[in-house]
Amino acid sequence: MSSQAALKIAHNGEIHRSRVDLSVFHLSDLARLIAQTFHLQPDTFVIQYTDAEGDRLNVSSEAEFAEACRVFLNSNDTVKSLKFAAVLRSQASFQEQVADPIVHSLENLIQALTATLEKVKNENWAYSSQVTAEALNKVAHDARGAIQELPYEKTMKENTGGAKTAAEGFSSFAQGLVGSIKQFIPEKKEAALVAAVPEAEQKAPAPVADSAPAPVAPPAPVAPPAPVAPPAPTPVAVPVTTDAPVAGVPIAFSDAELKWADELSLVRNIFPNASSERVIDMLEQCEGNVNVVLNTLMEEM
Repeated sequence: MSSQAALKIAHNGEIHRSRVDLSVFHLSDLARLIAQTFHLQPDTFVIQYTDAEGDRLNVSSEAEFAEACRVFLNSNDTVKSLKFAAVLRSQASFQEQVADPIVHSLENLIQALTATLEKVKNENWAYSSQVTAEALNKVAHDARGAIQELPYEKTMKENTGGAKTAAEGFSSFAQGLVGSIKQFIPEKKEAALVAAVPEAEQKAPAPVADSAPAPVAPPAPVAPPAPVAPPAPTPVAVPVTTDAPVAGVPIAFSDAELKWADELSLVRNIFPNASSERVIDMLEQCEGNVNVVLNTLMEEM
């Protein structure tokens, strides 16, 4: 380990750079330098750094400080420098108790969605499943970065209720992300649209059959089969009749099913065999938190 090294210290977006002699520079010296530079009380902040894997680690002992220096000096960066950040203890506690659990919950949700997509065997969904898996991986990465980069000070100021209200704000962010992820799930409506195309084609040959008998007399016998084409719409009428009772089904929905209609739709897109009564009961217990319901169902798989 070389004795001289560049040192960067940061706090709330403010960065200072200097050079230190690592042979005599210790963790206590770093803490004192940070306190003097940013006008902080010694016991009100923790020192953190980001390792090569993107994890934020605390530095609270000489051994951890030495390991951090080793990581920075052995990195592949052209310019070797030590980079430490001062984080208020209240902010660090908020990150551990609120933001990190939400990130973990989102990661579990991504795993649940990925596992569900792997079970899809229909050929029509093969390409869509591959694209969806790639999209979910990107969503997981973006979700982690987005939550970790949310400004703590601004969040706490805007949420006068303190950490509890701020946690609800992060939960809303997670719920919004769940809604975005829902857009990646292949919809069965596409199959209905594909089925509608042949129906339109079946109706089109009918006028062609009428024009065929005009030019040639022999094809006249062929004209009678043309009327046979209309029976094709007869099966078309069957789906139409099935739609009619579906339209009347909502009348039989319970108040609970109407209350949690959106949440039930999302859960069934991922777990189609889940019991409605059980899902509603879980939603009632967790006050509509879809993340909790999905995580619970995933753990039972």
